[in-house]
Amino acid sequence: MSSTLSDDLRSLKIPEGGAISFHELLQRGGDNGLLLLIILLNAPFLLPIPIPNLSTPFGVLILFIGAKLIWGIPRQLPEFIGKRILSDKVLNSILDKTVQGIQKIERFIHPRYPALIENRFFLSLNYLLIMGMAFILTLPLGVPFTNFFPAWTIILLALGLLEKDGLLIVLGYLFTFLTMLYFYLIYVFGAALISWGKELISRF
Repeated sequence: MSSTLSDDLRSLKIPEGGAISFHELLQRGGDNGLLLLIILLNAPFLLPIPIPNLSTPFGVLILFIGAKLIWGIPRQLPEFIGKRILSDKVLNSILDKTVQGIQKIERFIHPRYPALIENRFFLSLNYLLIMGMAFILTLPLGVPFTNFFPAWTIILLALGLLEKDGLLIVLGYLFTFLTMLYFYLIYVFGAALISWGKELISRF
């Protein structure tokens, strides 16, 4: 009997009082380790409120993973990232919450629309979108939903690739559009707000 995604995630848990490096975490993930790690790294950002001092290093790590998936480089994580340690409390807490979320939707996930996963063009596009959204995560913006939209995009694309579910890939494309729209609105209204502020200041 093949293991489920939630089983694969549970297998990454470490004993109480232990710790694990990102190098070791990738090795424990097996063949699906890179995509599993992407899902794990995105879990803290699925809520609307940004988490300070976390999205930037995790986003950088996802960028490296995306490069490895699409180009096969680097062959291993850079030492300054790979040797970073996660404690049992941090890792197991993220895993528990991720598994709870995955279990709610797991029965609806199954292989479909294989062209969106197996076609070389779409496969490359999916990895590039993951990298693009990871870059957005690295930006320390501190504005509500600036982590939420790119994180959900990455989660959907990674889940779709891992479970060969093209519908999740389509939803990932939809969230890519929503992410771009949201940042465009931030730019437009942010520029208008700055202009209004300058005009207000000039009156004094």
